[in-house]
Amino acid sequence: MSRPVTSLAILATRMGVASAAPPPPRLFLRSSSSPMNWYCRPCLKRHGFDSETSTSTSLPSSSRTTDSTLSTVLSLPTIRTLSPKAQALVPTWATSSSDLAQTTSRTDLGSPCLIDIGPRGGGGATAWQSGRGGRGRPRARERRAAMPKVLLGRSYAPLHNKVGHPECAERSHGIEKALDRAGLGHSLVELRPSRRRISEEAAQESILQVHSLGLVQGIRKICEGSSAGVPTLLDPDTYVTDMSFEEQIRGVTTALDVVDEVVGASDPDLTGFALVRPPGHHARRGQPMGFCLFNFVSIAARHAQRSHGLSRIAIFDFDVHHGNGTEEEFYDDPDVLYVSWHQQGLFPGTGRLGETGGEGAEGSNLNINLPSGSGREAMRLAFREVVEPAIRGWDPDMILCSAGYDAHFMDPQAELQAQSSDFHWIATELRGLALDLCDGRMVFVLEGGYNIEALGDSVVESLRGLAGLGSEAKYDSPHLYEEPLERIERAVAEAHGLLLKKADD
Repeated sequence: MSRPVTSLAILATRMGVASAAPPPPRLFLRSSSSPMNWYCRPCLKRHGFDSETSTSTSLPSSSRTTDSTLSTVLSLPTIRTLSPKAQALVPTWATSSSDLAQTTSRTDLGSPCLIDIGPRGGGGATAWQSGRGGRGRPRARERRAAMPKVLLGRSYAPLHNKVGHPECAERSHGIEKALDRAGLGHSLVELRPSRRRISEEAAQESILQVHSLGLVQGIRKICEGSSAGVPTLLDPDTYVTDMSFEEQIRGVTTALDVVDEVVGASDPDLTGFALVRPPGHHARRGQPMGFCLFNFVSIAARHAQRSHGLSRIAIFDFDVHHGNGTEEEFYDDPDVLYVSWHQQGLFPGTGRLGETGGEGAEGSNLNINLPSGSGREAMRLAFREVVEPAIRGWDPDMILCSAGYDAHFMDPQAELQAQSSDFHWIATELRGLALDLCDGRMVFVLEGGYNIEALGDSVVESLRGLAGLGSEAKYDSPHLYEEPLERIERAVAEAHGLLLKKADD
């Protein structure tokens, strides 16, 4: 049995990292007639909360809710954080299980404890986001009326293919097989050609916001000079075919169309996922590398800024490899936050802890170097202690995700131990952040993932998380190695220390 993860507040003290004690959670309530009923309880272990408490609890319909029965929903330490006046009010708001409409477990890093308890038809209390990362507006999750949907854009580049290469057309076949089995049609909205807005000319203009004209013209020329169906190597890892340039233009068009649809819908229940290949986050301004030709997520971020006026963008990259191209593109941009977790020492060898942003953009870049063997505990600790507070502190207008699935324990390209259901958890947490901070505006862009079965299962798990559905992971395992918790804690604490330094500055 693995030992519990040490509180980072304690660990930071051991390491000599200055860390002020987090303030106790506070309760902010506002009367309204919202039909949604949410409880948000802080779950960080450094506050003494049980982070493994079930997030959904049913009570007997005939029971009156008391402090003791509420403890089964919110956990006893949470009840004790409420003021006596608030504790006295709670039973008058929730009198049966029908009043307890929904619970959600959320991480809270010193922000107020937000709780909404009220009957389904109206009345009760509504939580408002307050503190760092909030704008004093009602959270989108309280306004939600419809079931969440995911806009799915596909551009699989079937003619960009090299048999036997890890990045091949078979990856898309694996995703499609998993989607067919999952039966998610009621939760997905297909991006159809008739709805697309971005022309090929506009897509090329958007590419030039991120890549040099020399790169674009060079890739086109090499593709035009290639024999039909015969791949040409640009470096030992990266290839093109005679159709790769056209396929990449279609991929960029798909990614930008998904962004346009999600932003234009102004619907907090709609997120997006651009299933494009090859991955893009290694592609630099003037250099393709690491299987990547054009940097889809960077192009999408610039498009959101330029075409929609969404100046503050947060990019979270959970691929097992560091997105060096994305980091370089935004390193000096004070309006774009780039957060990456990746396996330490893996290709391309970038993403060091001290890389925190260029002059005038300090704190806009954050890297978490996870040791080999990291898995579920590492990812949850890193997300709660670093990723979530960084994004909340940024208060973005939109969240973009470089969605790579090569951290899966079945993937041959790395040595991490993520399971398919971990990607469901990540998507669920990110969706909660998007609802809290930017009215649900969030788009995933596919990056890596090279075990075909694990890739398909993990993509479906992400879609289920974005759609508010439960996990049905097929490729989890109880037989993984014990995670190197001491090294994980140190790596996360170091990144956490940089976050605290940024807050102090």
